[in-house]
Amino acid sequence: MAAGRLSEQLGAMSIIDDLRHRQMVVAEHLDLPRRRADAEQRIRNYYAAHNIPVDDALVAQGVRAYFDGRLEFRPAAPGKLAGLLSRLYVKRGEHAKAYGLWLGCAATCLAMWGGMNYRDHWRLHRDSREHVAQLAEVLEQARASQKDVIAQAVQLAGRSGAAHAQLRPAAAMLAQVQAGLQQTEATLKDAAPEADAITADNRGAFLAALGQRKAEAQSAQAVLTQAQHTLQRLELMLGAQSAMLALQRQYSEAVLWNAPAIRQQVRKVQLALEENNGAGATAAQLAVTELGTQLAQAALAEGHLQDVRQVVSLLGKMGLSGDDRLRVQALSQSALSAAAQLDAGRVEALAAQAEALLSFARLPLNILVADRDGVRSGVERNYNASGGKSWYLIVEALDAEGNNVQVPVRNAETGDSTWTEFYGVRVSRSEYERVKAEKQSSGHVDSREMGSKPANSLTVRYARTLKAQPDTITEW
Repeated sequence: MAAGRLSEQLGAMSIIDDLRHRQMVVAEHLDLPRRRADAEQRIRNYYAAHNIPVDDALVAQGVRAYFDGRLEFRPAAPGKLAGLLSRLYVKRGEHAKAYGLWLGCAATCLAMWGGMNYRDHWRLHRDSREHVAQLAEVLEQARASQKDVIAQAVQLAGRSGAAHAQLRPAAAMLAQVQAGLQQTEATLKDAAPEADAITADNRGAFLAALGQRKAEAQSAQAVLTQAQHTLQRLELMLGAQSAMLALQRQYSEAVLWNAPAIRQQVRKVQLALEENNGAGATAAQLAVTELGTQLAQAALAEGHLQDVRQVVSLLGKMGLSGDDRLRVQALSQSALSAAAQLDAGRVEALAAQAEALLSFARLPLNILVADRDGVRSGVERNYNASGGKSWYLIVEALDAEGNNVQVPVRNAETGDSTWTEFYGVRVSRSEYERVKAEKQSSGHVDSREMGSKPANSLTVRYARTLKAQPDTITEW
């Protein structure tokens, strides 16, 4: 109960103190003469303390003026715009039409100003988006090239270590590519800036920075393109080197690689592969392709040349005469020369000739004057330029069974050699006339024997001719 009375007492005392202070404030403001007198005395004391002479009447007038207006309300003077708007509002009824026109003009001007600002803002961000998109495209292309270069460089660096060791420019080319990747790494690391980062204030600096980054990205793209070309050349070189090794495995016979044309082509490949920075990569590819063609021809020629050698060996065992041996040696030398020139077709033809000579040498043959229907037995040559004449009997070679056999013959008039069944041998006029008379008399040639060729020989031994080895013709 006592606690309740104390709280009530404290509450009542708080209210009493508040009322007492309000009463003191009111009494202070209502005792105006005393306050004026106090203020005048303090002001006089202040001026006296500072040795400033002031008339008492002037002090009393100033204090009175202050206290007379201290409770008066003085509104703040309106500004020019506020005053203008206030007056326009007060007189709005009188100038309603003018106000409407002014407001319309103001709204139009505001709309135009806003539109121009929006247009500038739109153009600003449009330009920003275009430049940022261009930079992003260049960066994307450069990063794609960078990725390709890295993948290709790793692949080529790991391919065929033995080939790398033989390719002198390979290490330098890979080092050049690595330097290009390091050079472009910092440029391509950061993404393109946001297009919304542009403002009217930083427009110039922002677009300049975009242009600089675009130029740097394009420069990086050029470096990466050069690196791609370097790797392409290196890949061609490695391909050429691999093809060269494959040819060495395919054509292992040393005799093929000793051919002068092959050695020259191998040197051409090596020089192309040794050019700095892979400048000879394309030439190396072409040279290796040509080398493969040449080796194929050399292999064919060598095969046919082996056939020639085998036939020549068999002919050598026949005990041929000196002239026959010279003839075989000439054929063998021609085959060797054609093989050295990689003329496989020529060697093949000479091998066929060698086989024919072997067959021809083995057979014993009889050389007889031709006495067949539709075949002439003799020819008279008239040389109009010189007025000279020569006479030939047409002969054929028969084996032991009477079969017609082709004979190697050199045409004395043209210098060409050929294999033929019928050919002419030069005889004297009297011999020609004798055979001619026999055929005209009986329709046949009675004395047909013109020579023979023994077995294991290439030389025909003639009789009834002007000389042991008469001139021969193959056309008449």
